Amino acid sequence: MIRDDPEQWTPDLLEAQLIEAVQFAARTFGRTGPADVGSAMPEFRPTLDDFLENGWGLPEPPDEDEETTPALPSPAQVSRHMAALEWVADYLARDHPARARAVNAWIVSKATGVPFSKIIRRKGMQRSFAYTQRDRGLSLLSQILDERGVPVCPPER
Repeated sequence: MIRDDPEQWTPDLLEAQLIEAVQFAARTFGRTGPADVGSAMPEFRPTLDDFLENGWGLPEPPDEDEETTPALPSPAQVSRHMAALEWVADYLARDHPARARAVNAWIVSKATGVPFSKIIRRKGMQRSFAYTQRDRGLSLLSQILDERGVPVCPPER
């Protein structure tokens, strides 16, 4: 369980922060790679006059249950997410590449819903080895962040 006022990094808090950063990147930047087939046509947004002229009736407001566009993150949150996206590369990848790969696989799995087993299979890692490296990597990274004085910020809920 994550406390509201953490004083130091823990593997659970670090995991939550990394997942949040990856989800932020996916929402903000989208996926990388070749683009899907799209259209160059601008999006059509009918006005009230369009509704009335075409006999469509009055436009209805969205239901309260419908998801709305999430609020934009603050500049501080964006900076926090961008920094978090670099922690594994900056602090683990050079000296502990297997731990970095396992942590990245775990975070991507949690952020995207792709099974961890599928990701580690593609990376050629055995299940027990991947879980061990993930745990050691998250623990080591949380210790490094504490040593470097990276401030703890609980993830948004």
